Amino acid sequence: LSAVSSADGGVTWTGTFTPTDDIEDATNVITVGTTLTDLAGNAPLAGNNTSNYTIDTKEPLVSSLVMSDSDLKIGETSTLTITFSEAVTNFDNTDITLENGTLTAVSSADGGVTWTGTFTPTDDIEDTTNVITVGTTLTDLAGNAPLAGNSTSNYGVDTKEPLVSSVVMSDSALKVGETSTLTVTFSEAVTNFDHTDYTLENGTLTAISTADGGVTWTVIFTPTDDIEDATNVISVGTTLTDLAGNAPLAVKD
Repeated sequence: LSAVSSADGGVTWTGTFTPTDDIEDATNVITVGTTLTDLAGNAPLAGNNTSNYTIDTKEPLVSSLVMSDSDLKIGETSTLTITFSEAVTNFDNTDITLENGTLTAVSSADGGVTWTGTFTPTDDIEDTTNVITVGTTLTDLAGNAPLAGNSTSNYGVDTKEPLVSSVVMSDSALKVGETSTLTVTFSEAVTNFDHTDYTLENGTLTAISTADGGVTWTVIFTPTDDIEDATNVISVGTTLTDLAGNAPLAVKD
């Protein structure tokens, strides 16, 4: 309370009350005691109180932002859970900043303390550094806004499927005793790639191998004996995956 003062000779006194910071208390009064006197020196026989007043100077905190899946691939979604220190209002998707994705309308089932939405990553993206941030435009039920926002931990998005860039035969007109080196090149490193991913016509393959971590793969093709066929292709299928687990969307010949 600031120093009280009177402008009418001592009958009416005023002062400015400033509530204590970071307090929630619904029952408060201010009391005037009996140590004062009138101009003749008489003291009051009893003091008096204000009516009850409430104080809420505790700002809501964005306690946590948690993604149920922090390593998103093609076809996956993640539940975003936002928890506050107390119930909040005026909170919707405009208070949330996203990276590389979309979020369904957030909703609360507990009166405004916990909010959830479903995050869907953007298609055809590779980005290992992403966060979702909640700002400070929301308020608690008393109208207090957070002093600071908060962010999720980092999450990764890889929704870019590997492409079979090329399938090339070193010799495309094979005769008796000849072999051909088959080179398969992908747009990025892949795993789970072996003979079962090839469809052959009129020949066999030796063991497949890569010398660059999974981007380029080579194998020796040996044509079947005693065959004449001018129309043959080798196809690479879609059961392989990139390092994130995404599979190609199309077969390549």
